[in-house]
Amino acid sequence: MQSILTAGLDKLRGAKRIAQIAACIGRKFSFDLLLSVALLSAPELQAQLTEITASDLIIAAGLAATTDFSFRHALVRDAAYGSLLFSERQTIHGQIADALAVSSLPIRPEVLAHHLTGAQRPIPAIQKWG
Repeated sequence: MQSILTAGLDKLRGAKRIAQIAACIGRKFSFDLLLSVALLSAPELQAQLTEITASDLIIAAGLAATTDFSFRHALVRDAAYGSLLFSERQTIHGQIADALAVSSLPIRPEVLAHHLTGAQRPIPAIQKWG
């Protein structure tokens, strides 16, 4: 099953990277958070999300172009996450933690702690976990 899902991700070409970043965010992810981490323009990101949605790997949670998304299944998310090297995951988790830290939206401390842990930032992670 894992190899089938990985093959589906490999067909995405450039959009695979967006799926991997989204997998680091979690099973559910927002367009805005993904935009702040992906370093793409909003139209570029939307085009790649459209490609991933067309491949049936993620689903949109609303009708707007800039909406929330989720992976169709946890195994799809796991396959995308598992296709990253540890160092890549660490970097992405750090970018997510930084984006969450400056976000004006209320963030649950355990969510930020999770990304700080993934970024190998133990002191701030422990403070948030506490």
